[in-house]
Amino acid sequence: MNSKNLDELVGRYFDAETTLEEERELQRLITGPFATDARYDEVRAVMGFTAVGRKLRRKSHRSVRLWQAAAAAVVVLMLGGIYTIQQARPDDVCIAYVNGRKVTNPDEVVRLMQQEMQAVSSPMDAPTPESQLKDMFNTLNQ
Repeated sequence: MNSKNLDELVGRYFDAETTLEEERELQRLITGPFATDARYDEVRAVMGFTAVGRKLRRKSHRSVRLWQAAAAAVVVLMLGGIYTIQQARPDDVCIAYVNGRKVTNPDEVVRLMQQEMQAVSSPMDAPTPESQLKDMFNTLNQ
């Protein structure tokens, strides 16, 4: 390749009109003994900078992928641990403390709960509506 064709290829490279094949050919030509002229220093510098940038970019993508893979593994392990803990713990536990004594029999706990609910809902000394009405009318009649 003569210097006119090389100069034309360099111009097309800087205008971003070259194909990948032509860029590889240009890189081969400017690193060879044919293009030792100082006018090709600029294209050598740009192509060298681009090559270094590509290598750094590949390395940074690898490290990002490695971090993503590590984060995904941590999430999977955490979810697996939570699932395992949830499966190991029974959901239908029935416990009551009566006078400081722990009661774990579900039937007895339900029975004790019903007794307490009845005791709270209908107190023995509470006035009934009938007795309240009698008191009201008796007070008016007096």
